[in-house]
Amino acid sequence: QIGMSQRLSHTVGIPFLYVAAPVREVEVRMAYPLSSVQQTTAKVRRSLLIGSATALAVAMLLAGFIAQLVTRRLRRIVAFAERIAAGDLSARIAQSSSDEIATVAAALDRTARKLEESFAAVETSRQQLETLLNSMQEAVIAVGADGKALWVNGRMQRLVGSGVRIGAPV
Repeated sequence: QIGMSQRLSHTVGIPFLYVAAPVREVEVRMAYPLSSVQQTTAKVRRSLLIGSATALAVAMLLAGFIAQLVTRRLRRIVAFAERIAAGDLSARIAQSSSDEIATVAAALDRTARKLEESFAAVETSRQQLETLLNSMQEAVIAVGADGKALWVNGRMQRLVGSGVRIGAPV
């Protein structure tokens, strides 16, 4: 069993650290000036403090850099969403990574593509219907629930002249 003691040396008059340990069949005893032990301990503590402070500073810089990257990507997604909300369905957002933010961006991009396809299909159907109604020989007018004209074909326009306006009461 190892034993330790700190006490004042009677021979030299300064504090020492005494350590005794059994090694095989003998006992080894050592004495070391406590001031040297305290200096070494202070150096180790100082090194640990400097290393910890350096690691903390590097970690904070790295965290700030990463936060800026994430913020920049999120701002691009918000700008993309605002363009879509403003009616620009041709807007696209490209993400090169595969993290959660890129997954959200890809989902928004797919949604924009589907919306653009759906609106294009609706517009094509509307144009076909308008072409069909305009080619009819009969006069046709579409009236909303509020009694205002929503649409008038060419035959109706020729029949009544400028008497029917879109959005005006019939």
